[in-house]
Amino acid sequence: MTFTKMVKIMSKSWTQKPNRWPAALCCGLALSILSAVGCSKGGPRESESIASEQNRHILQTASIYRSYRDSHNGKPAASVEQLKEWAQKLPKNQLAKLIKDPLDEVFISPRDHQPYGIVPPPSGPRMGPQGTVVFETVGVRGNRLVATDVGNISIYDEDTFKKYVQAAK
Repeated sequence: MTFTKMVKIMSKSWTQKPNRWPAALCCGLALSILSAVGCSKGGPRESESIASEQNRHILQTASIYRSYRDSHNGKPAASVEQLKEWAQKLPKNQLAKLIKDPLDEVFISPRDHQPYGIVPPPSGPRMGPQGTVVFETVGVRGNRLVATDVGNISIYDEDTFKKYVQAAK
């Protein structure tokens, strides 16, 4: 085969428009399947919702924790009792911005019906978020609900709890 014949064969295939409909059909079909599978779970259950009672209480406690720390030049409360005493002295309108439920209920976990614990302040200088700040003292079936310094909530098993929370104490 000579060079000119090879160029004519190659140039013919390069100048033809590719048939793209099979690729578009495959992509559309894949997207349809993935979206159906992804949507089949439904919305979050009430137990997973951020507005659920179990989550709402711990988030409100964490909110009081952050407000206390912010009003004390970055120094967090040393105990739940200290945090609660400080919150009781707040003007009602300021407390209403932090919590929606009665103050006494906010410090009790609706899951294990025990008072929340807080991680003591770090001994050295604080660099960035503290991590876990509020946690269930007992938990349910070996799992504890925890709230972080930035307002995230998680459920930790005992090993994870020991790793992140007890190591911080």
